[in-house]
Amino acid sequence: MKKFSFLFTFALATMLLFVACNKQDAEVNTPENGGKVNLTVSANSNFSKVVFGEKTGSTYTVTWSDENEAVKLVELITDGGTLSSTTYDSEEIYSLTEGNTHANFTFLLDEKSTEGTYDYYVVYPKSAFNSVNTTYKDLYLKIPDVQTPLANSPDPNAIIYYAESKGHAQQQTSLSVNFNHPLVSFGRVTIKNASSAIGDGEVIEAVEFNLTSGGIYYYWERNEVESVASTKKETIIVKTDNLNTTGDFDVWFTCIMGKLSAGEDLIVTIVTDEDRYTRTINLTSDIPFN
Repeated sequence: MKKFSFLFTFALATMLLFVACNKQDAEVNTPENGGKVNLTVSANSNFSKVVFGEKTGSTYTVTWSDENEAVKLVELITDGGTLSSTTYDSEEIYSLTEGNTHANFTFLLDEKSTEGTYDYYVVYPKSAFNSVNTTYKDLYLKIPDVQTPLANSPDPNAIIYYAESKGHAQQQTSLSVNFNHPLVSFGRVTIKNASSAIGDGEVIEAVEFNLTSGGIYYYWERNEVESVASTKKETIIVKTDNLNTTGDFDVWFTCIMGKLSAGEDLIVTIVTDEDRYTRTINLTSDIPFN
């Protein structure tokens, strides 16, 4: 039986540059019920949720869809030496304008008149957000350890981005933010000769990597990301439900920023409905993915 092979590539800072939504503008109305914030997010075209769009040169773009998009808004207020936070989910109302190039998110905010500095963070997807800690000044987020990518894009629920607008003297009635802050690394592996490596009639159900997922802290003052030890996962399981695995195929995934060091093993396992097939490569040089 032949062995399968793979070509391993990380995005960001290497061959594949990920470019988030080009520009996100926010327009805010302030009705008597406490204030609604309408975030208008500019993207390129209408895809199924947030995914990689067409590749142009060495760049990919993020695109939005017309179904069930949801983001989390964090409002931070610094009053003297006291920092407080309030989080909001985007409302179910979700609309697109200008040929699906703008997405309108609505937040119902508690009206505030506190004197101080107001900072705003918007996290995509909403499901990735866990909590905010005003003592350590971090956002606690989660990279899924089981991911279901599309043919040309990571799992939309694993594409974690944030946008920020900081330093306001009062609660805002307009915002202008950019989703150009990725909190994960994006990887692509091309699996070759899989059909000849597995048993006759077997169906590929997943591909596993010995890479890190789980909880992450994002420290906004230091602009740093680190693993949460109690939730750290050393294996990422990528389901192949949306992939054509009959020939060579690409597997997209996300993981925590960092690197694989020379001397470490990169382990890739193909999981079928009947067995597991593993290849281990001892790295001769570092593979950075931050």
